Amino acid sequence: MREEEGMEWQRSLVVTSVGNWWERWVEKSPSVSESLTLYRRAVHLAISHILDLTASPYDYTFFFRTVNRGHSHCENFENPIEKHDTRAMDQDQYSWYLKSPMSDIWRAGLAPHLSTPSSSSPPSNTSQQIHLLDIVEQAYQRPDAHRFPPEDCLHWCLPSVLDDWNWTWWHLLSASEEVAVDGREE
Repeated sequence: MREEEGMEWQRSLVVTSVGNWWERWVEKSPSVSESLTLYRRAVHLAISHILDLTASPYDYTFFFRTVNRGHSHCENFENPIEKHDTRAMDQDQYSWYLKSPMSDIWRAGLAPHLSTPSSSSPPSNTSQQIHLLDIVEQAYQRPDAHRFPPEDCLHWCLPSVLDDWNWTWWHLLSASEEVAVDGREE
């Protein structure tokens, strides 16, 4: 561990949602295909930098959350919906059609570097440091949980799915603290 101004360096945590504001940049491209190609390049560059940091002598842990899309006409929902119910999906409103492909790009890019709890072999040093919270399906099933329908069908009220995400983050963070750098429990 390194010391910085008398403080002992233990771990740097980077927690991020991976896309809700990127579509403004992506939308400037002439086509959806080109937009997603540019986005894929940016994601691969970001992952390359993340892998460089995980290989550094300092202890970094990265937590990524996939992108949640809003729900069209969320004011019409009083209960959660089933996984395959498409009533709350409007492909054009606010570029929400980009959210699933953007999450897919992050999933694919991060997949080789994520910890796999079902694996019988110890995780690699890199996989202990990169985690993904995939909230796409969970968020999609809750069009009834938005803050100010119909004006705001993207942000969430409390208590709601945000509480579930926070509990999951806490679990992932607590679990990552229990694993030593060499893959054995402390």
